[in-house]
Amino acid sequence: MRKTIHLIFSLRLPLFTIFFIGVLTSGVAASSGIKPDSSNKVDPMIWGVLLEADDRQVTYSLEMQETPGAGPETAVNAQRQLVDVLEILKQNGTISDFKPYYGENRILVTGGAVSLRFLSSWLEVDRILPSKTDYPLEEVKSPGQYPGSNDAYGRITGMVSGPDGISPLPGIQAIIYHQTGPISWEIASIVITGSGGSYLASGLQTGIYRVEFQDPAGNYVSEFYNNQSEFIFATSFSVTDGQTTSGINASLAQAGSIAGFVTAVDGGTPLADIVVSAWAFEGGTWKNKGSAVTISDGSYTIGGLLPGTYRVRFSDAFPIPRYIDEYYNNVVTVQEGTDISVSGGNTTSGISASLGSYGKITGHVTGQDGFTPVEGIVVDIYEWDSGLGSWNVIYSLNTDETGAYDSDGISTRDYRLGFVDISGMYTNEFYKNKPDLNSADTVNGILGETVSGID
Repeated sequence: MRKTIHLIFSLRLPLFTIFFIGVLTSGVAASSGIKPDSSNKVDPMIWGVLLEADDRQVTYSLEMQETPGAGPETAVNAQRQLVDVLEILKQNGTISDFKPYYGENRILVTGGAVSLRFLSSWLEVDRILPSKTDYPLEEVKSPGQYPGSNDAYGRITGMVSGPDGISPLPGIQAIIYHQTGPISWEIASIVITGSGGSYLASGLQTGIYRVEFQDPAGNYVSEFYNNQSEFIFATSFSVTDGQTTSGINASLAQAGSIAGFVTAVDGGTPLADIVVSAWAFEGGTWKNKGSAVTISDGSYTIGGLLPGTYRVRFSDAFPIPRYIDEYYNNVVTVQEGTDISVSGGNTTSGISASLGSYGKITGHVTGQDGFTPVEGIVVDIYEWDSGLGSWNVIYSLNTDETGAYDSDGISTRDYRLGFVDISGMYTNEFYKNKPDLNSADTVNGILGETVSGID
């Protein structure tokens, strides 16, 4: 049975895992695209322990950037924005599960090497650490319902209106946060305003609550009660069993949006599953203010934006990235990006990108006779990490029924490949017929081209 490894701080690594972490060799050629410095963000243990899991999945903990000296609640907005992106990654199979811990600055994620690389390049992610056993990864509770009759529990009611404070806004989400510990919050309920702009959240236990108001259509700017843009400044209030806490109202400002198309450089092929994110410079750092994913025609719209200036990033959300990340307009860092002005009630259109392709490594795996194809062999692709001084697995994929594999995500740099039979029927080896990673032949990747015959 395949297994997923949950890392804990007291974990003792077996000798072969330590070997994979500690192999020393020469550096590699420079590559294009956005490459995270994993030695700064990802705990080195995680890269090695990935190789212990048959499915090449590991549960790890994300910590977001906090305002210095102001505590973990300052990371909640960043967590909420990233959760939208994690939902996209889960739908695409890049991660298998996640759970946020609001107020504690922790999001548990189960995923492979690709997810680690994607998330370590996310500007607001501060660190990626081994998970602790006292933080379970489990399904987030279904919004809002506690056992027993709703009449026995507390209720929250209110009205949501437009900028004039009068016109009712239907279809607005009221996201109810419940304080579960000194610094811990969970989403207890999500309800939608009706045609008159009112909402009712019921089945709530006695406790302290906060409310966020969010427009799924992106026409209005999200805010927290009472008229605050940040979770840390939101007004807390009490809810009591059997009683209604009323007057938790909001008047939402009209939002702007950013729209465009994403295509491939190869002649304009529209690209789906590209995460497009808007970033604003606040308090000396870049903060994500909204994200969208391109659909089949390559189009996207990021709504819900306050009037202001933004920079836009394009990131491939495919399980193994096909296209190189960039910022608008055709640069690789946010600092080089072009400012985009957004005004309330208007769409800033034409913010488009043509993404260059990564290279590929392809090959076949056969039995001892050199002819019989072997299906289900795990192909681990390693890249040299100069910060850690080791070869780290960046992608893992399985051979198909013909024994073939085809890996995207290849840059102009050096790689090594391992071939692992989880069933134990065949002897594991490294390219080219080598017994270990240290002696493996190096494969020279080429950006935008296919290196074939790596059998």
